[in-house]
Amino acid sequence: ARGKSFIVKMIMRYLRWTGITAEIFNVGNYRRKMNMGDASANFFDCSNESAQKQREDLAVFVQEDMYKWLEAQEGMAVAFFDATNTTRARRQAILNRARGEKDVVLLF
Repeated sequence: ARGKSFIVKMIMRYLRWTGITAEIFNVGNYRRKMNMGDASANFFDCSNESAQKQREDLAVFVQEDMYKWLEAQEGMAVAFFDATNTTRARRQAILNRARGEKDVVLLF
């Protein structure tokens, strides 16, 4: 609850106002759409390996959806991967995935 999603929404609104295609890919929204919205605090416990695997799988799924969206766009487009990317391993996985894409610039 630091305002990251709020800031992303404001940046997206600005980009769209300037004519740039932009979209937000929020992992929490995907989780809620997949009927995982009532997850308890145990789901977010870093010692819960099963839940951690589910969270990582969901993050990969959202990234794939994001890259499919980017590929479908004509011209410049901006995609925001809005998730809790607090661990080095998660950020490294995001970086590795972005390196596999053509014409993608990654910013943290």
